[in-house]
Amino acid sequence: MRRAIALLSALAVLGLVLMTPGTGGMHPVSAAGMTTVKIGVDLPMSGGEAPNGAPTNNGILLAIEDANKGGGPYQFEEVLKDDAVNGVHDPAQGAKNIQELLADPAVVAMVASFNSNVGKATIPITNAAGVVQISPSQTNPGLTKPEFGALDVRKAHPDAINYFRVCPTDDLQGPVAADYAFKDLKARKVAILDDQETYGKGIADEFEKEFKRLGGTVVSHDGIPKGTQDFHAIL
Repeated sequence: MRRAIALLSALAVLGLVLMTPGTGGMHPVSAAGMTTVKIGVDLPMSGGEAPNGAPTNNGILLAIEDANKGGGPYQFEEVLKDDAVNGVHDPAQGAKNIQELLADPAVVAMVASFNSNVGKATIPITNAAGVVQISPSQTNPGLTKPEFGALDVRKAHPDAINYFRVCPTDDLQGPVAADYAFKDLKARKVAILDDQETYGKGIADEFEKEFKRLGGTVVSHDGIPKGTQDFHAIL
């Protein structure tokens, strides 16, 4: 599934690159009648995050391989950056990676990033630069929807939409899960645990709101600190 979504993201980026005469200050490199177009990629690729980043990157590489088989004047190439620090995705590292990718004039668009909190750090940078950024997996509604605070991440050019994603947001996923729990599973009381990450807490909060709206009772909603291994106290 991750590979399919990543493939869709990469294809979207490639399509936008081919349709757009110029992207920000980026300039593809031409040689021997072939123009090399670099796609910047920022994913968590190491440690415990590798099971998320590696399959996603495989999908991106597959899309690039397929595009290059099609002939034409463009040859696509990936420039990959790892935003995991000590095995955990890191917003500051993601922002640094995006800055480094922007420093390469041949990078014309980006598939970035995997985690929503990294997106909050990277979108302001690509928005200011006017470079297309597409995420295969970020779900926080505050990255795109003004009513959730999206204008805060595109302050440089609030009316310029340069960030896109290919998966549904928390405010859609959470209510669907609550609807299933209440109507299909016939649950009337639930206890909610989230991982205190932007993704996990976002969906949990939306689940709670919808479950209560349907008439259910949330007996508790606890956040589990990162690294927790003993859950006896909460259970």
